Amino acid sequence: MKMPFSLYAVLLLAISVTGCKQKPGKEKPTAIHGQSVDVSSLKRERYDLPERLYAEMADTSADLKQLEGLLKDLKKIKADSLKEFQSFDNENSRFYATLISKLAGIQDTSLRAATRKAVDTSLAHYHHLTHDWTSLNKEIAQKQALINDLYLILKITRTTAFMQQYQQLYFPSTTAAETVNKNMDSIINRLDSLIKGVSQ
Repeated sequence: MKMPFSLYAVLLLAISVTGCKQKPGKEKPTAIHGQSVDVSSLKRERYDLPERLYAEMADTSADLKQLEGLLKDLKKIKADSLKEFQSFDNENSRFYATLISKLAGIQDTSLRAATRKAVDTSLAHYHHLTHDWTSLNKEIAQKQALINDLYLILKITRTTAFMQQYQQLYFPSTTAAETVNKNMDSIINRLDSLIKGVSQ
């Protein structure tokens, strides 16, 4: 089940027009400010700022916190609802795979062909029996893939909008750097003057 391109376009346009509901406060977000960062863990894995920033936003945003709860509940009930059939299907799949491998032990070709036909008939019956479950599993997998895509888009758009506002609020002044730059010009001139004085 693919999400129509027009729906993606509407989603992205809505984010770009309305911006992020959660604006940066006076204090920088922990994920950006660097507080509570475990240096040892950074050596083992790449520091994923968007993920950490989203997690911090989800802790303080009511709509994101609610969404995280829904996703957590969905993960649990989905696993529970599919577990029994998956176990049942795995048992039957292993049974028929083993059964088919045993056919090679029948030396008489006509008997082997007749037995294979009986096994194939039984397997076809099993596939017919589980058709609805198989279709349901496929549909659930497609919807899960769509949820994963939309969840990633949400993280990208929310954190991007947040960072754009953060950039506006915390854009550093060039005053200090300009002063240093002028001081460097002065030192360069002084050095040049001293060097010329030695050579004269």
